[in-house]
Amino acid sequence: MSTDAFVCRGYPVRADQLTLSAAVRPGVRGWQGRTGYRLEQLELPDGQRLPMLAAAVSAGQVFGLFLELLGPLGEVVDVVVERQGPAGPPRRWRRSAIDRVVLCSHLAEFEELLTDDGYLSVAVVAQRRRLEVQLDDHKLLHVYGRRLGPFRRLLRRAGIRHCRRLPLICETAHWHHTCDPDASRTVSLVARLAAQPEAVRRG
Repeated sequence: MSTDAFVCRGYPVRADQLTLSAAVRPGVRGWQGRTGYRLEQLELPDGQRLPMLAAAVSAGQVFGLFLELLGPLGEVVDVVVERQGPAGPPRRWRRSAIDRVVLCSHLAEFEELLTDDGYLSVAVVAQRRRLEVQLDDHKLLHVYGRRLGPFRRLLRRAGIRHCRRLPLICETAHWHHTCDPDASRTVSLVARLAAQPEAVRRG
């Protein structure tokens, strides 16, 4: 994976119904992306496996669908913002126990940043269950949890279908781009959320 803050590198962003945002570009010619989601199993440090899904959604739809997927998490949630970069360690901030409706309102003010910045990701976590929804730095949607049924129904309602062999941009050579090279807008987002710095675990 390569990153570049200023030069728009990579190949065309539309292929087979999937329109990528400005955050990421294929690094190889002819990459065939499409909308859809696939089911996987995440192996946890204790050896258990946690069901998850990964969804590829076009740029104009991904943020709105991300907010919809937060519904099953409950009324009060935790939020984690993480920023990667071309140099230096990643940075992470957490806000615990925020009203989900208030969170969605705050995030909506930063929709362009969250959609188009390839260094930025946001995860929203349920408080009393192992359940998480993430919009990652590739602008893929990930859901982790024992019961994925409510999320699959929301995806189907949005026209996003199950695809067993869905290609994901994170699994091929690609470029990341940022619309926030000095991270000032990220700082504004973190301040709006009243999030606090958190150590990033390695490994």
